[in-house]
Order: sequence, then structure tokens, then C-alpha cells
Amino acid sequence: MPQTNNVFFSKKKLTNKDITKNKGFTLIELLIVVMTIGIITLFGVASYSSFNERQKVEQAAREVLINLRMVQSNSVNGKKEGCVNNILDGWCVNINNEYYDKCGLVKGSFHPLLDSKWKNDVILSSFTKEFCFRPVYGDPFDPNDVNNPINITMTVLSKNDNNIKKVITINQTGVISLTD
Repeated sequence: MPQTNNVFFSKKKLTNKDITKNKGFTLIELLIVVMTIGIITLFGVASYSSFNERQKVEQAAREVLINLRMVQSNSVNGKKEGCVNNILDGWCVNINNEYYDKCGLVKGSFHPLLDSKWKNDVILSSFTKEFCFRPVYGDPFDPNDVNNPINITMTVLSKNDNNIKKVITINQTGVISLTD
């Protein structure tokens, strides 16, 4: 068998001197490693928290976008929920972020534009108190001034970080888009 200098594989009897050669790690080396892991973890948690907020705002904005497109589609297709014999004046969205169908003065049942599961995470804001989508064409209009098409801007904000937001715009021709 060839000679080896490794104390674990040699047939030589271990002495106290041989054991002290393999000390292991010093306390300072261990502290540096633990602190490095802690700092990396801290950045990871902070980054994940920010990512989580952005995802909540993104999901809520997409839900509003989908519901707005459904409201517009209901209006274009002439779907009536609360209207019996009246002519459909369009589907509308109000400041309370609810949508409904409208036939003259008759308003159908109200539905939330944004599900209540988001109420603790995001704020949905709009400068327009109420707007409707015109039947057949789907363009937005102010119910108090039916002949005037309008542009709509809605913002979905994070409650924890106002820098995280999504903007939903509806132009005069009825194109609905989502931007940062």
C-alpha cells in the first residue's frame, strides 16, 4: 500500500498533535458566513414583497379590464338584465365601481367592477363619476350628455406603495387598454 499523508487513511496511530492540525472553521469565519446569508435573505424578502405588490395590482387591473370589456360587450350586443320592455340605453359604470344596464331611468342590478377580495390591497380610482357604453357601437359617453363621447382614465393603485399602479384608459372610440 502506498504511503499517504492523510491522517484518516494511514495506519499510523493518531496523536493529539495530528488532531489539532484539522481545526475546522474559526468563529469569525462562521459569523461572516451567517451575516452574508442574512443580508442575501433580507434583499430576497424585500424584493419578493415588492414583486407581490406588483402582482396584486396587475391582477386587480386585469380583472377590471376584463369586466369593462364584458360591460362594453353587453352594451354592443344589446344584453338586457334589468330591462323588460324598454329600449337599452347602454351598460354603465359608476363611481362606486359597479356596473349595471340602463334602460331610460330604469337601472338593472348592480355588479362590482372589482371583486371585494382586492379591497385590502388596491384602490380603484377614476375622475369620471359615471359613464356608459353606447349600444351597438360600444363607445363611452357621459349619461348626462349622451351626444358627447368621452375619454375615461381609471387607475389601480397599491394601498401599500403608491408608486405601483396600472392605468386603464378607454378612448372615444371605445378601445380599452392597460398601461403602467
